[in-house]
Amino acid sequence: MDERNNAAASASEHEFQAKLLRLIELSKKPRLDIERERDERDELLRYFRRNGYTSAEISKLTGGNLKEDTIKRIIKGVQIDDDSLKKRVAELIGDVVRADLGIDDVRTSVSIKNTLPEDIGVGDVSSFLADAQQSPDVIDGVKGVLSMYRGMREQKVSFAQVKEMLHYKEESERAGIKVQHLQKISEVAKKYKKGDVNQLMDALFSFDSLESINEKLRREKELLEEATKKRQTAEKDAKIAMAENTHLREAIAICKDLITRYGFTTAGLNDISELAKKCGNPTEVMNALAGYMTSKTSQPKRIG
Repeated sequence: MDERNNAAASASEHEFQAKLLRLIELSKKPRLDIERERDERDELLRYFRRNGYTSAEISKLTGGNLKEDTIKRIIKGVQIDDDSLKKRVAELIGDVVRADLGIDDVRTSVSIKNTLPEDIGVGDVSSFLADAQQSPDVIDGVKGVLSMYRGMREQKVSFAQVKEMLHYKEESERAGIKVQHLQKISEVAKKYKKGDVNQLMDALFSFDSLESINEKLRREKELLEEATKKRQTAEKDAKIAMAENTHLREAIAICKDLITRYGFTTAGLNDISELAKKCGNPTEVMNALAGYMTSKTSQPKRIG
């Protein structure tokens, strides 16, 4: 029974609203030259009278566009049928007062309603705010939603961009990528902030799977190890060559000294080389030379 009563009351309120809007619309016209419109206006005035409104109250409903005397003349003799709707309107005014809503608040609400699309009502906005306030997923309720909206405006992020990001978030989750994974991706992207992040993306797209990436890394590691071995071998050969060159430089320096200081010739050095071949080692060559020089100096000089 209560549900039927509430439904009937809601229907009558919608009818009241529609009729009031039409009466205000007609009352704004300076003259009603069409008889059909005049009859419609007069019937609307009688409707409000049957719902308990006086001529003065009806005039206020029209914003003073219809004078009280004119209304009195038209509604004369009309009896009140049911003033319950008028009482509900009065109760609504009482609710507004108890909610500490001022005139400016009511005007703001009306302004909001006027800016909403036709398929969105104040009830939809009210439900949204209630859900935001009560939802455990919304931090700080309505205040948090407003804070997020201000942040979007400061960062110049549009709702279309948010919608697009949510779409990609859904696609990422289907692929098994969670928020914590996005954080890691963000950390990797920071390393490329001075370069082109697209290069990183292109590199990843060039591989079919993680296995192919690992295989590529394995091959690169093998090439690096091979190059390291070659470098170490080359360094070892270079050290040996440097040591050999040191001996050669010493030998060259000695030969140069023998030629410049002691008058050795190339033929003389060749003789020493041939002598070394016969004696077998440098020590025996030196001993042979020393013995020769000793015997030469010990011979008596000829008197001639």
